[in-house]
Amino acid sequence: MKSLLVLFLFLFTANPAIYQKQLNNVDINSIHVINSYNKTYSLGPANDLQKAFGKATVKKERNDELGGYNYIYNYNGFITYFNERDWEATTITGGKYIAVLNGNEYKIGDNISKLKSRFPLSYQNRDKYDKFICIMISHKKSIYDAEVNISYDNGGYITKISIAIDNS
Repeated sequence: MKSLLVLFLFLFTANPAIYQKQLNNVDINSIHVINSYNKTYSLGPANDLQKAFGKATVKKERNDELGGYNYIYNYNGFITYFNERDWEATTITGGKYIAVLNGNEYKIGDNISKLKSRFPLSYQNRDKYDKFICIMISHKKSIYDAEVNISYDNGGYITKISIAIDNS
C-alpha cells in the first residue's frame, strides 16, 4: 500500500506537460492485461474485471481524500484499485499476468531492453536510482495525469508493472 501512496503522490505533483517531451506515451485504449487463461481486462469497471478474471478477494477501505470507499481486488500477483466505481490503478507483480501496451506484451521477468525501441524516450530517461521506466498515458494525443511505471531489478528484469490515473 505504501508503494501505491508514493505513486499517487507522484501523480498529484507531476505536471504531465513537463514530461511530454521527455517521455513516451501510450493511449489508454491500448492498455490491457491478459491473465494465464488468455482472458483480457481493459482497465474498466469492477464488473468488467470480474467478468474477465473471475471472483477476486476484495478489500473495502474508507477514502477520506476522494470520499467514499476504495475497493481493492486482489488476484495473487495482480491487484486493481477502484474508488467507488472508478478505476484508479492496477499493479502486476506475478508472472501469470501480462501488460499489453500498444499491442506489445510485457511481463514480470522480461528484460527492460524490450522497451528500448518501443518507448525510446522513456527508456533513455528512466530513473536509474529507483529503477523504473515511466510511460505517460494519453487519449487522442492528449496527455492524462496518469502513467505506466515499469520497475526493474539490478539485472534489468521487470519486477512490477503499475498503471495509475489521478481521478481526484
